[in-house]
Amino acid sequence: MESTNDSIEILANLEGNSLSIVGDTYRIIIGSEQTSGAYSIVDMLIPPNVDPLPHSHSKFQEAFYIIDGD
Repeated sequence: MESTNDSIEILANLEGNSLSIVGDTYRIIIGSEQTSGAYSIVDMLIPPNVDPLPHSHSKFQEAFYIIDGD
């Protein structure tokens, strides 16, 4: 892991805290505590043919950048 300043760290592939929920795996790349709550970046591994149920968040917005899959 390389540190670029006091609050942001660059993670190597597969580094960082992971959490598994109902078959999905979430890896926190940049947590909101590192950006004073401005944003967070989470790597999500979701099995094929699984979509999130319709939902909303009252305290943050959510966007997706899909790298691979259908």
